[in-house]
Amino acid sequence: MACEPSVIYDKYIELNNASWNKFEEIGFDFPVKKQGSGYYIYLIVRFNENFPQMSLSFNAELDAPGGEQRFRDYDIMIKDPYKNLQGESHNEYYEIKIPLHENYKFQETGIARIEISNRMSKYETPGLAGFGLIVEKE
Repeated sequence: MACEPSVIYDKYIELNNASWNKFEEIGFDFPVKKQGSGYYIYLIVRFNENFPQMSLSFNAELDAPGGEQRFRDYDIMIKDPYKNLQGESHNEYYEIKIPLHENYKFQETGIARIEISNRMSKYETPGLAGFGLIVEKE
């Protein structure tokens, strides 16, 4: 019988004025209490109809407790070709859940950090309400 992953971290950071400044990094610190176990790390992107582009470009950096770093660039489609917003609709916003790492095995216990950096071309990216991070352990 397979075990269901359990949520060990769930945090949301709201952006001021539903806008993301190009130089504002978003960081999440979460505990790693067991090495060698599979961790599933998801980013939640919350946005509204004021998002002007078709996609959102960002970089996600993982800093593991043992000093290992992982970097990855993302281009997430926020609108379809007809400019309809994608994701799960809520009253005033939409959400997309993005897997950043699946079954990631940390080599050491301690505090891990995920940092999100804006890669959009403009100084401000309107229409972004905030970001959340969910970490599950198998």
